[in-house]
Amino acid sequence: MSLLVHSKKHKSNERIPPVMATINNPAVPQGSLVLVTGVNGFLGSHIADQFLRNGYKVRGTVRDPSKEAWAVDIFSRLYGDDKFELFGVPEMELERVYDEAVKGEDPSQPRTVYAADGWILIL
Repeated sequence: MSLLVHSKKHKSNERIPPVMATINNPAVPQGSLVLVTGVNGFLGSHIADQFLRNGYKVRGTVRDPSKEAWAVDIFSRLYGDDKFELFGVPEMELERVYDEAVKGEDPSQPRTVYAADGWILIL
């Protein structure tokens, strides 16, 4: 993703990558699997994008993965085929519906972080 700029300072229609903050000593190692709920929404998709940009893998929950294939297409194109996956949670209000979604690569070290209005689980 980049910003299209047209000004005297920059070449005509030059693409400028966005400036990203870097994390020098992250509490959660890069490459960890992150679960972002509501990844098809405005906040969820931007949160997923930030994690992917910073070297994490993302599993995003949606009600119906077949209706949200655009997310897989975009994130796979930007970050590679093995960095993003969708997980269907059709009835989010039921108890224990996220049990399968939160199964991570290392279940002995679960971590949870709360951000915006949705849960982000570092698996």
